[in-house]
Amino acid sequence: MKAFLPIAGLLLCLAAPPFAEGQEREVVLPRGVMKQVVSHIVTFYIKSAPRRRSIYVSSDLVKAAWLPTLRNVRFRMVAETPNGYPRSVQFFTNLRKAGRQYSIVYAYGDPDCQARGDVWHFRVVHGTVVSLHRHNRYGSAC
Repeated sequence: MKAFLPIAGLLLCLAAPPFAEGQEREVVLPRGVMKQVVSHIVTFYIKSAPRRRSIYVSSDLVKAAWLPTLRNVRFRMVAETPNGYPRSVQFFTNLRKAGRQYSIVYAYGDPDCQARGDVWHFRVVHGTVVSLHRHNRYGSAC
């Protein structure tokens, strides 16, 4: 009987991870951290322009206040309609946490269909984003 309890406990621990995998919790970061991440990533891809241009950004995970101010660049927030997005948009998705490291995807296209972009990794230390870097490519298809 004494040998049964440790073995039963071990089996219970080994069986627990598959139950936990199906339960993904939503990752929520403070506004200040999200502003740092969004601003840095967007300015990596989009630079000031000699002529006016509009960049369409999905409003799903991003607030307009988090976007940087760039000369001759106007960010237009686009909300998803029941039929999808009216045009291709820049968007952020898949905000996840693994240990102390976070990851987020920045991509262009249709978030529900075909899109291409990059996966960015970063850590947060005392409310400041640390070690923000591109890690992998991202792609999705219909």
